[in-house]
Amino acid sequence: MKHRSAKIGLILFFMVLLFFRIPGAEARPPGLDVFLLTSQMQAQVLQGIIKVYGDTLLKFEDAEKGFESRMKNFDALAEKLAAGLRADLPGNENLSKYFTKLTARKRLVKKAGGRLLEQRRSGRKIQRADIEPLEKAAFQTVYAARQLMRNIVRKMDLAKADQEESKRIAEVLLLAEMQGHLLNSIKDAFADNINCNSAPADTFWLDLASFDILVTVYRAGTGLFPSEPANAAKTKALAELMALKHDVLMEGEAMYLVAKTCTPDLDAARAVEGAAARIGALFKVLIGETLK
Repeated sequence: MKHRSAKIGLILFFMVLLFFRIPGAEARPPGLDVFLLTSQMQAQVLQGIIKVYGDTLLKFEDAEKGFESRMKNFDALAEKLAAGLRADLPGNENLSKYFTKLTARKRLVKKAGGRLLEQRRSGRKIQRADIEPLEKAAFQTVYAARQLMRNIVRKMDLAKADQEESKRIAEVLLLAEMQGHLLNSIKDAFADNINCNSAPADTFWLDLASFDILVTVYRAGTGLFPSEPANAAKTKALAELMALKHDVLMEGEAMYLVAKTCTPDLDAARAVEGAAARIGALFKVLIGETLK
């Protein structure tokens, strides 16, 4: 319930930013930079886990390299975040608490993911119990990341942002949230297939539903529709993102249809894994264009 309340709170916060402008000076609040770093760290963890699960089903030759590179990316981002978070200052105790938890949980992800890859390399059949440590670590890592992002948002000095800056901030926060939900839904689809679970995990549907809500708020607040040539790059990237999300939904459902047979739909799994690989580039365009 706490996890869902945090999601609802963030969505309402973004709606207020988009539709009720805050008068004031200029300059992007420093919290936006650390928010983005935290969001990117969450994305690296989820993409790394997807690599591990994709390898379990599809037997990729480069899965271990891909997983390790994402863990290293996380560490590099964590160094930058530690420098910008200022968690040692009075009043920032929650920032320190959840940053520490996030980095500790990531170490559990690395350990559990590495063990799963090793088991697959040895030729041993992966059982449900084998992925439980990684699933537990994944949930704890995402929870810590979301709590850290929540506390960062609460500390943003939005009174110093003018109308246009408030709009840009809200857009970036929405995009970061959209990315997290989409990646998490893909992770769950793979995990449930490895578990031979034909009943979709609640989070698979909840994350896709949250993505749709965020997209609606994003489009309503930005006026970002295909008829606006001034937003050509963002409009194109958003259109590709929506098509990609549709692929995740349809191919994810196809994966669940045969999950209970423990004979996965490999074509659907490849399509979902391919979608996961393209997500980062699309959000990079959307966020980059917004911050110009």
